[in-house]
Amino acid sequence: MKNKTFLSLINFKNTSLVLYLFKMKIKKSISKFFGKLIIKFFGLKVAYYLKLYFIDFKKMKLFLKEEKNKGQVQFPKKVAIIGIMTDKYVKYFPKYYESIKRYFLTDTPKHFYSFTDQLEFPYFKGKKDITIIPTEHRPMPWTMLLTFHHMHKIINELKEYSHIIYIDTDTYFAMPVTEKDFFIFKEPLFGVRHHAYINKLGEFDFSLRSLASVKKEDDLSTYWQASFYGGKQKEFIEMIKEIKRRIDVDVEKKIVARWVDESHLNKYLIDYKKLVHTFPPSYSYPSLKPIPKPFKKKIVHITKRAYETPFSFFLPINE
Repeated sequence: MKNKTFLSLINFKNTSLVLYLFKMKIKKSISKFFGKLIIKFFGLKVAYYLKLYFIDFKKMKLFLKEEKNKGQVQFPKKVAIIGIMTDKYVKYFPKYYESIKRYFLTDTPKHFYSFTDQLEFPYFKGKKDITIIPTEHRPMPWTMLLTFHHMHKIINELKEYSHIIYIDTDTYFAMPVTEKDFFIFKEPLFGVRHHAYINKLGEFDFSLRSLASVKKEDDLSTYWQASFYGGKQKEFIEMIKEIKRRIDVDVEKKIVARWVDESHLNKYLIDYKKLVHTFPPSYSYPSLKPIPKPFKKKIVHITKRAYETPFSFFLPINE
């Protein structure tokens, strides 16, 4: 058997969903056990190195390869950049803002919509390209659960833009990403492949209760990270409305999807996969995680703490 680890010997074919999830749980428990040991004795950075070079290396290099640039096919007139930065997350905004201004789509007018409760944050003052939307800080899972509700509040304003892009505030651009480099896809929506799901299935919601739930028969080959996604105005606004509706139905039934807004984003992108372009993990890559040469991190996701271990085959590092 080529490129098989002992954890991949469990065959999921021809099993019931219950047995399938049970086997996932066994794999996850074994993975977490080894991951926690390595982090305890050697630290998170070492664990990242081990996972990349002993488990994910070949596939990571494959997924980092971008499509051949055949030329720019979309020509944005004006772009809305959306970020949520309540409570302590506002501290990431200066680097976030400056890196986008310096490196991202520098020939296209951009305007920032910043959802925050830190209205007196000094860095906001005097910047005409930032619109502050007062937003109450809520504990988890509400912080993530209300992402699409926040965006829904400014739908009328978003209609002024040709393209809309959501970017997590605890990220920053590390190198230039020009219009000619970026807009090489024809699809109206885009997302980024999650760096943690290279040799394993993504952390989809299989509950069958949430409207974010997926089925085994769905195309689950891509798991998108809810840190960098966007698209053309019309299709993005349609996505905002539909995901908000699905979350409202879930909340009414007191249901929260497995990974909250990320689960709903993945379900929507699976439903409309023909409309989605997927960028490689370099567009949302952890600050502590090494990247194989000759590839470079385009957007860096600041590593704060590991909620799960990098060796967990079915739970991600929560950046």
